[in-house]
Amino acid sequence: MHCPNPRFGSNFIDANVLDGQLDRPIIAEMWRLYMEDEFNLSLPHSVKREISHIHTPPRVKALAEMQLFTLPVEWTKDEVIRLREVERLIQGNARPGQHHKDALHIFESSRYGYYFITHDRRLLKKAVEIQELLGGLLVVTPSAFLRAYYETPPRRGV
Repeated sequence: MHCPNPRFGSNFIDANVLDGQLDRPIIAEMWRLYMEDEFNLSLPHSVKREISHIHTPPRVKALAEMQLFTLPVEWTKDEVIRLREVERLIQGNARPGQHHKDALHIFESSRYGYYFITHDRRLLKKAVEIQELLGGLLVVTPSAFLRAYYETPPRRGV
């Protein structure tokens, strides 16, 4: 499978990557590279709403404020249909509506980026199907994202 170069384009992170994870070496390395402008990390606006919840730890809110967020835009009829397909895919045996937020995060990330970085096992288990459904979005762990970063050339055409 061809992996897009994480240095070019947008990469999106799930809120769970920010949640107390900076102490982990892989997350710390990813964050260091991001802070050195090696790649772009953004948050879907649906994650921004989630982070604004009263129970979100202050550290996560502070890290999220450093991120760029997408803006909500009107969706086409076809996009709404694909969003529902993503929702059904990740729902599995869970009660309907349980994973609507996750579907929004993924779908929105697919509109603008190549990678969606998460610790969510349910999403990671469905990564191949999500990629097929959404035309290429890679749902990956932070370590897989860093592997793609280190395995791709630092400049275009190199």
